[in-house]
Amino acid sequence: MASFATSCKSSPHFSPHAPTILLSSCPQNLFYPPSRILFLPNPRKHIMDDLLAAHRKQLRDLQSVITQKKKQATKKTRRGVNDECERLERDLKDKQAAELAALQQELNPSTTEGVLETDRTGQNDEPKTETTDDELASKLQDSQIHDTDATTASPTNHERLASAATTAATTPNTTTADSNIDRSGGKKPNRQKARLARRAAHIEEIAAEAEKEAANQPNLRAVEAERMNQLFKEHSLLEVPIVPDGHCLYSAFAVGLEDAGISLSPESAQAHPAAETDANTGDQQPASAPGTGKQNRRGYTFTRRAAGSYIASHADEFIPFLDEDTTVEEHVRKVTSSAEWGGQMELLALAKQYGVTVKIVQAQGVGVTAMNEEEGKKADVWLAYHRRGYGLGEHYNALRKAS
Repeated sequence: MASFATSCKSSPHFSPHAPTILLSSCPQNLFYPPSRILFLPNPRKHIMDDLLAAHRKQLRDLQSVITQKKKQATKKTRRGVNDECERLERDLKDKQAAELAALQQELNPSTTEGVLETDRTGQNDEPKTETTDDELASKLQDSQIHDTDATTASPTNHERLASAATTAATTPNTTTADSNIDRSGGKKPNRQKARLARRAAHIEEIAAEAEKEAANQPNLRAVEAERMNQLFKEHSLLEVPIVPDGHCLYSAFAVGLEDAGISLSPESAQAHPAAETDANTGDQQPASAPGTGKQNRRGYTFTRRAAGSYIASHADEFIPFLDEDTTVEEHVRKVTSSAEWGGQMELLALAKQYGVTVKIVQAQGVGVTAMNEEEGKKADVWLAYHRRGYGLGEHYNALRKAS
């Protein structure tokens, strides 16, 4: 016992005036003041925190996507968009719940939140703790008696050490008794289910916050409409709505040509093999339709043929802009005989075929961009390009000068 006390007093952490606790896991069973005991961070907690942080980010991203989908939905597509959003949210919640359960099973296969479970024999390890605490109190008292001179020891120090020993011996017993009462009082509560329920409530709270944050984001459709109206006023333009049916670019261009008094059937377009059929239905078109000064409901058939004819006769200019697996003949067939959307390449072909300058008004960039700006052009054809104003996506409307 004397050597035991000597090793304790030689420790740099030993103080005769501070209550000490014997740590069985420490080297040489040294006495350490409770104020100097360090608790290392639990790596399991960091793994769980990382998973929860990833779940929160996934929820925020999903809510942003859902909000944008709902804002862009039309009356016809709203039900399908809502169903899709519910499915995405449900799938994400199921996935996150499964990940949480798997991680809990991996981190805590036999214990729950640090509480000792009953072993396979049905007996607890806590009686061993009680015996250890009794021995601790006895060792503390014996050590103090043998290591301290009775004639010089202060009564206050004796009382302090005795009080510390009594506290160290009785506190675990009280905890053990309370634990036994909880265990014997009835069916043990399922801590894992309670923890998962708390996690689910926390996830719901995060989802609500993400949805609120997404709702506060700017309405891109409204911002685009405001910018477009401002540009229309600056250039004295009136917007002519075009049906969003896949032919919008060609229909809007036909309206611009008719407003400028330009015939829809140039000779080069009539010479193209597809010039006699409708690009959408294959029906024959009346020869008197173009050039009448009235808005032609199927004017896109003539502008489609004109664009296809120019691309076919100037293939070298357009080959670099085609997909690698698409030939010029295949692209011309799509332009003239289908409802394939048109883009900048088709606009350039139309501008060169009819000898006009195309001016496109859009909310992005400089506001107005021009194509085929050369001297001696017949007229300007104005188009409005919308990126977010329509549920189907990009769309072209016709523009005409205000009288």
